[in-house]
Amino acid sequence: PITQGSDGNMYFALAFPAAAGLGNQIGMIDPNTGHVQVWTTPSSASYPCDVQAEEPGSIWFGELTPGKVGQLHFG
Repeated sequence: PITQGSDGNMYFALAFPAAAGLGNQIGMIDPNTGHVQVWTTPSSASYPCDVQAEEPGSIWFGELTPGKVGQLHFG
């Protein structure tokens, strides 16, 4: 899943197998500069999904394995 935030950046889930070390992160790429940043979700091996940007200044996402909802604030 990928979505555009209110800041113009693209946000996406990094939900690879936990053995790869990327099963619990939300990533951001600035389409103008190519700058990439990642944040770790609150739950380990959460397999983030359903990335949404409906609220200005934040990204909401599901954490599949623990059955939780997370929020990333930016801006």
